[in-house]
Amino acid sequence: MKDDRRRLQLPAILVAGAAISMAGGLISPVLPEVKEQLAIPPEVAGTVVSAHALTIALFVPLFGILADRLGPVRILLPAIALFSLSGAAGSLAGNFEFLLATRVLVGIGCAGISAATLGLVGKLYEGPARTQVIGYATATLTSTGIVFPLLGGLTGLVSWRLTFGLYLLLLPAIALAAAAFLGYKPSASTHPEEEFDLGLTKVLGRLPVIRALLGLSLTSAIMTSVVIYTPLYLQDTFDVDTFFNGLVLMLRALGAAIVSALATKTLAIRIGKPFSMALGYSLMAIALTSLPWLPQVPLIMLAAVVFGGGFGLTLPNLYGILADLSPKKFRSTMLGIGSGTGFLGQFLSPVVLGPVLDWGGHESVFYTAAGAAVFAALLAIVPLGDG
Repeated sequence: MKDDRRRLQLPAILVAGAAISMAGGLISPVLPEVKEQLAIPPEVAGTVVSAHALTIALFVPLFGILADRLGPVRILLPAIALFSLSGAAGSLAGNFEFLLATRVLVGIGCAGISAATLGLVGKLYEGPARTQVIGYATATLTSTGIVFPLLGGLTGLVSWRLTFGLYLLLLPAIALAAAAFLGYKPSASTHPEEEFDLGLTKVLGRLPVIRALLGLSLTSAIMTSVVIYTPLYLQDTFDVDTFFNGLVLMLRALGAAIVSALATKTLAIRIGKPFSMALGYSLMAIALTSLPWLPQVPLIMLAAVVFGGGFGLTLPNLYGILADLSPKKFRSTMLGIGSGTGFLGQFLSPVVLGPVLDWGGHESVFYTAAGAAVFAALLAIVPLGDG
């Protein structure tokens, strides 16, 4: 029985972690339909996709503390339920305010899932095994990042409300997690809380760590600009349907998956992580700048692949750098903080770009995001002291 639970633990972690890409990727293709049906102003429409990101950024540290004190499993099970049910409740929305409230609850549930799964990885796996599990998690998130936009686009052809109902697909993960971790008890902390707080504060104050966290926030913000505003741009310019929006977002994720699997590690070894990231940001900037100038749909699809490839070079290296900079006893905590920083960038993306859209249209949004990518490329290669 113990061996059976052990075999289920990794699948349970990976399935639950899929909620991170499901949170926004599922509904992004139907955002134009939601905006039209609920009469949402264009400058705030992006918050439908990104509102959950702010609550994740705010609640991940809190749930991390609770996971250490109560055990990750006690956080994971109710968090999955909250995520799934509140996500599906969006299908009942009759106005923007109700929908926004459900998105906030989705974020709280996702924060609990993120903190609990990171906690479980940190407690169950050590050394190379933990690195391998993080690799599996990255592959899973990339794969679901391909599937969910396409699935959202397909169901959106029937009704955008049906797309929100797909959040119920995660409910069986509760039973899987319960079976995998039945009787599991986390190991006790090996360091006093006061020493932990002091050490963590010192680590967070180092300039290379601050740069890595800022890079995660910028990368997530740039990615979110594509996830939110590309479907709106394609509908306004080419009058495409929700399935095609999902296809474009799928190609973006496909580019990221291919590059992450085949090129990221090799380039990081040959030219170093900073220059590998700078190359990735440059590809993202080129794709964003080209979008308003591409007259044909196949070229836009190619630009989506190029953008995804650039993203595939940046994000894994950023998390690798953050892990390298973190003392072993803080590693899971630091990766959790990095995740929260990334979600903060997701939330701030439409907050900043919404007024840009209102002022200069979609072209200005893409150029602004491209400028952020150029800044991130320069930031990645600037020499810093150890802080």
